[in-house]
Amino acid sequence: MQISYLLKKILIKIIPIKKNRIVFISFGGHYSDSPKYICEEIHKLKPTAELVWLVDEKYKECVPTFAKAVKYNSFKSWYYYGSANIIIDNVYGEKEAILSGKDLLSRVKYNILSFLNYKKNQFVYTTWHGMPIKRMGRDQVNSKEIYDFSCPNTTMFVNDKHTYEIMDHINFEKINMKLIGTPRNDILYKNDINTINELKLKLNLPVDKKIVMFVPTFRSDNGNFEKNVEKSGLNQLKDIDFKKLFDTLNYKFGGEWIFLCRFHYHVEKMVDWNEIKGKYGDKVLNGNKYDDIMEYMMCTDILISDISSALCDFIITNRPVFNLFPDYENYKNNERGLYIAVDDLPFNINTNFKELIDSIQFFDMETYLKKINAFKDKYGYVYSSDSSKQIAEYILKEREILWKN
Repeated sequence: MQISYLLKKILIKIIPIKKNRIVFISFGGHYSDSPKYICEEIHKLKPTAELVWLVDEKYKECVPTFAKAVKYNSFKSWYYYGSANIIIDNVYGEKEAILSGKDLLSRVKYNILSFLNYKKNQFVYTTWHGMPIKRMGRDQVNSKEIYDFSCPNTTMFVNDKHTYEIMDHINFEKINMKLIGTPRNDILYKNDINTINELKLKLNLPVDKKIVMFVPTFRSDNGNFEKNVEKSGLNQLKDIDFKKLFDTLNYKFGGEWIFLCRFHYHVEKMVDWNEIKGKYGDKVLNGNKYDDIMEYMMCTDILISDISSALCDFIITNRPVFNLFPDYENYKNNERGLYIAVDDLPFNINTNFKELIDSIQFFDMETYLKKINAFKDKYGYVYSSDSSKQIAEYILKEREILWKN
């Protein structure tokens, strides 16, 4: 445990709580995902609440005027974090402690961190950030054995029974689980062409063209930095014949197409977009330019991914999903492992570009809709288009006694 990290935790522990102060965090410094939508609803319901976002410098201007933007992981952010009555994020509120060894030192570290993370009148509400298709935590292939988990005063909101059961398991049943919905997905229930066109203009996307978006997931590859970037999308791009792809999409679905690439937040900072532009020109557009993937997904006509949880969000729209997963066998057996069997997924696993093209050419909408509806039923989706409001109301009601005192 580093001295600077320990100092941060101690300062956060001793700072007094300020009632009515709510701090938001998304992906460690973004302004996005479910916390963004909960924030907007809380402001409508409780305009007097003090709303604070901890964000990287480049996202400060994204934060609305009714909230305060503070640089993520700065000394100032430690103060706001420590004094927050409520913390809302999409991971664990940075409050988790994991015991990954039975030796004395591991137990001491775990107990110290668990103690420092606990504050009597500070409550964490987390939405996580996607349905688990790939194994996590204690369930990962070849992961270090995890013996215990701590995350005090935390409630997690999820969108389906599968996520509920998996997260409850990997968190040792130590988090209060609520099956209400995923706020970031509310937007996907809307299919208004005017809203879509407005978003396209906001995102600098052509209104008169159809969009195919590629969202590769993150590969850990045993911590190899360079391979992480290459295997998390760049290698797949090299295998795509864009003329063939656009011609096939035009033949099957009509219209002119553009290709949008959105990298995982773990690797987006490592990607050189100037290099990508040099290789592909205007064939590959930057889907990380704006922070909120859900706005991009709302504008997307067809999604291509490997095993990203974005697949499970996007099928809410009933629009086509295709899979490009060249390292499927390695990922399943050696890297992470999968929770969901291939036969249960409502699309084919394509391990190369030719298979992807075949899947597009032989796509049948009626069969696809049956498959995604069966998938959603089997895994217990909550069909909610207003989960942002429901969760905001839940949080404010549960903490009502604190607001009054």
